[in-house]
Amino acid sequence: MIHIFRHIRKTLMQQNKIRTYITYALGEIILVVFGILIALQVNNWNQERLDSKVSAEFTNRLLGDMQLERRILGYVDNYLTQVEKNAKAAITVYEREAVEGMLTDSEFLISLYQASQIYDPNQISATYQEMISSGQIGMIKNEELRNRIIIYYDNDWSKADVFANESPYRESVRKEIPSAIQSEIREICGDQYVKVGESAEVILPEECDLTFDKEIAAKTATDILQNTALRSDLRFHIGNLYAQLQMVRTYKQNIDGIMALLGEN
Repeated sequence: MIHIFRHIRKTLMQQNKIRTYITYALGEIILVVFGILIALQVNNWNQERLDSKVSAEFTNRLLGDMQLERRILGYVDNYLTQVEKNAKAAITVYEREAVEGMLTDSEFLISLYQASQIYDPNQISATYQEMISSGQIGMIKNEELRNRIIIYYDNDWSKADVFANESPYRESVRKEIPSAIQSEIREICGDQYVKVGESAEVILPEECDLTFDKEIAAKTATDILQNTALRSDLRFHIGNLYAQLQMVRTYKQNIDGIMALLGEN
């Protein structure tokens, strides 16, 4: 094609047809410009197609991460609810200063121990971190969705102070309950693991049907009821559990809203 154009130009110059040559040259320029514009538009279409594909892939991966995290938040909620239930049962006995008529000595000790259980969660953020590090977060075109995702992940709920700052109750109560009783509770009613994605999450059993030696259980319960420092630690611990649960439930609501928007994109 270039050879043909050169031949035409050469012929026109040899024939001294300047006006015709100029007209031809302008036409050639217009043709070249038009070709460049078409090439640029095709390139833009290809880039938009690739961007759309990448955006869809990231959106699907984010949705998968959040679906998994939503399940984890559910497990955390259930776990902490069980811990709080035991803590409230124990503090009720403590504040009435009598086990009899409320719980058996064994049930009281179980509640005290289960109230000290802790959950060590982790946020699922691999896809988000990849998008940030690679500068691909702009692939989320919906501004509201993008902002909500950034806010959600930049405030890692699993690293919040209410999880990071362990209350003194756990250490205090485990110094008071005999090792044999603690071991039996851990073995029969301790953490149970369920598979979630590539990891395992923890749950606590709804009930713990154990009975310990009556004399040991009675003496331990009596000694613990006289420990006013432990009672104060338990009160503080219940307040911390409440804060954890409120935060987890707020994040559950946030992630539900984000997943709804992701499903629309």
